[in-house]
Amino acid sequence: MACTAFGGPQVHVSMFLKRLVKHRRYLTEEEFLEINALCSVLPGPSSTQTITAIGYKQGGPLLAFITLLVWALPASLMITLVVLGFTVFSSVDLSFTKFITPMAVGFILAGAYTLGKAVIDDMLSVILFIAAAITGVIFSSPWVYPLIIVAGVIAANVFIKGYNFEPLRGVKIKWRYIIAFFGVLLVAAIIGKISQHRSILLFENIYRFGSMVYGGGNVLVPLMYEQFVAFKHYITAPEFAIGYGLVQALPGPIFTLGTFASGMSMRPFGLWWQLAGCFIGTVAIFLPGILLIFFFYPIWQQVKKYPIFKKSVKGSNAVSTGLILSAAYILAKPLLVEGNIQLQTALVITITFLLVAFTKIPSPLIVLTTLILGFFF
Repeated sequence: MACTAFGGPQVHVSMFLKRLVKHRRYLTEEEFLEINALCSVLPGPSSTQTITAIGYKQGGPLLAFITLLVWALPASLMITLVVLGFTVFSSVDLSFTKFITPMAVGFILAGAYTLGKAVIDDMLSVILFIAAAITGVIFSSPWVYPLIIVAGVIAANVFIKGYNFEPLRGVKIKWRYIIAFFGVLLVAAIIGKISQHRSILLFENIYRFGSMVYGGGNVLVPLMYEQFVAFKHYITAPEFAIGYGLVQALPGPIFTLGTFASGMSMRPFGLWWQLAGCFIGTVAIFLPGILLIFFFYPIWQQVKKYPIFKKSVKGSNAVSTGLILSAAYILAKPLLVEGNIQLQTALVITITFLLVAFTKIPSPLIVLTTLILGFFF
């Protein structure tokens, strides 16, 4: 499945349901929906967490870890080859990729539309969505985005009425996983602050992003763009757009954008450091979500009774949708010529959005067509 899972988490989940539940019968449909519900209320790569939790159910932590490797490794290796390609073929004329950035904007707009259609369903979510979009556009700082997500979670818990506390009884809690979740972040932040080595800073940045992202891989775009393109200038805007477009075109989890961002950020240090960067990004982006699965899955039957989880998801999804929209604006801004957008660019953005949002045309075909158009125009 890892080599054929094109199309993002929605497609991944339907594939899991078909092959693992209906065909292989590893678990019942009810059990699968329970696991998927757990992964939807936790930050991190939801489809990756879902298949990892299925592995946990079948064979405990060891099988869960092996399942994660089998699922994430093919996409991570393909992205690593893409990163190395930027170095090996640095002298190649990349003008044929000129439509990749507007195509990426179209993908992001479609992601915002798809997520918004599912989660923007009342006045509070509308307000949070608009506020997050405006704030994300006005304040171009990587530190603002985590604050926006936290603010959305707090607002949802304040304004959504009703709270019933259900104490945990008779449940053995494996505290080591949640301790590791926060401990890794703290240690990486301290070592990064002291050493100022780019590899450690990258690990801390990407681990932090993987710890707070709700709503799928598209939510990573504004976080990583502001951090690595606008703020630290590790990656150029066109390179980031090409990377995002290729991640959309490849099978597997979209969270491999972390692999791309980290590998590209280590480019000035040579080829071997680029390889190390890809490894660092892969570990950092997937590790927090998996630690959360290892902690919460065994106690899910009790934890799901806490309304605070549902409220938090509602708030974070609303602001995440707004941040995706702001990412589309930020990525499209360099495309403006004297304050206006060119007709070709506008057409690529619009057509990509319509194809992704309203048709079942595979993403790889859209990316390939966009590259071909670049040769002729």
